[in-house]
Amino acid sequence: MIYTASELNQVRNALSAHYRLMSDIDLKNEEFTPIGSSTTPFTGTFDGMGHSISNLKISRSTTDNVGLFGQTSEATIRNLDIRNVNLSGRDNTGALAGFGRLRRWKNGVWGCLPPITSVLSNIDFK
Repeated sequence: MIYTASELNQVRNALSAHYRLMSDIDLKNEEFTPIGSSTTPFTGTFDGMGHSISNLKISRSTTDNVGLFGQTSEATIRNLDIRNVNLSGRDNTGALAGFGRLRRWKNGVWGCLPPITSVLSNIDFK
């Protein structure tokens, strides 16, 4: 169960686990490292339980696969709102996930800066 930004950061240490977001989390526009990469994608389940992650900031203009989840594989992400995103990346950049395959997805994104044309980028749905 995830209650804090610090606990959210720990998701990257167990990428195949199942998580529940138990409260809204404000990342306070502090630089965030995407969860999962091309060599170690997120493969677990992340249930936002209707909560939000706000003020997500990722500045990686020369990096591919940028998002809250950098890369996923067969992951399930649901019931999550992402608000006020400030995001830059090279290829495969999306607020929720940069690249991968999702089993399920349900999301909302509000107040993105710069305007994000995609919540998901280069994502296949199984």
